Amino acid sequence: MTVSNIGGEERLIILPDDYETSKTINTFTLPPPSNITSKPRIELFEDINGKLYEIRSFQFGKGPSYSHEEDLANDKYHYTKENHPIKSTFIVNTSDPTDGYVFNSSKIHFCSLYDIAFSLIGFYYRNSVSADEQDYSNSSDTDENQKSNSKTNEKFLTVRDYHDFLTDNHDKNWENISLSRLKSGLAKVSETIEEAGDVYYKITSAMITQFLLGKVSKIVENFPPSIPTLKNAPTEINQCYKVVMATNLLVSLIPRAAYHNLLTFSPTMDSGCLNLDIKASFIELENYETTNELQNAERELLMKSAMNVGLNSNGSVSLPVKKVTKKIVQNKKPKVAIGKGAIDGFFKRK
Repeated sequence: MTVSNIGGEERLIILPDDYETSKTINTFTLPPPSNITSKPRIELFEDINGKLYEIRSFQFGKGPSYSHEEDLANDKYHYTKENHPIKSTFIVNTSDPTDGYVFNSSKIHFCSLYDIAFSLIGFYYRNSVSADEQDYSNSSDTDENQKSNSKTNEKFLTVRDYHDFLTDNHDKNWENISLSRLKSGLAKVSETIEEAGDVYYKITSAMITQFLLGKVSKIVENFPPSIPTLKNAPTEINQCYKVVMATNLLVSLIPRAAYHNLLTFSPTMDSGCLNLDIKASFIELENYETTNELQNAERELLMKSAMNVGLNSNGSVSLPVKKVTKKIVQNKKPKVAIGKGAIDGFFKRK
């Protein structure tokens, strides 16, 4: 753990376990590998062993963006005029309580390993620029960007030549990346040839796709338990769902053109990824969701029809009225035959 001061702002950084705290950390920034203009530059540093780390941050006392209005209504969090949480951080040495530190901020920075291959992918697709992740649904200019990139990346270069080329044509801070770290990144996304003992590299879209397929496969095999799967779905559909989610998790790390190359990937005998059909997974999941939505709509319609039986316009229940036929009983006077009654003789004509 260390404390840094940049521009008058103190930062608490949790360092890797094997990092010597006595060493000075020299950080630098590179463009975001996704080429999304709304994202900030990434902050990196390389240790003496050649490991590359990205400095990321987490802030306590600040809710997610989707519940911001609800949190304000419930007075759950409190912010300054600059929209910073009113929180402080206390660092306490349990062995020596007098050894401590207090920050007037709730933001903590931590380090995670970073693969420079993602920045190389961002360089290769540097013409594929997006405002945010929502633009990834539009692939209209993907082919044009790939043609433009292929024209500017036709040469095979040595690691040192690539280092100079990146520094001069992409970002000057590439000079802070060691040749050994750059070599390991180029080996993952480049075709290579060897001449006179020297290895030459050329980044290609095919090698980039192969590299990203490995990432997707690894995520599927170790699918995060925090991401819920589909309930009551067949096993093969849940597998498609995992492939789709794993592909979408890479959106924050790759440009739009690289993402759309993944969407159209179908395995061949030469691809080496026969068990990972990303294109089919997206299609099958979409078909299942469409069918499931239709079934749910039909089920909901039947439920509404059943509930609406016997309901008036005001919502009250009206039982079906049976037609009642009232039978009127008529009192029939008994008829007496003429000439047979006892009184008939009284009225007899004489």
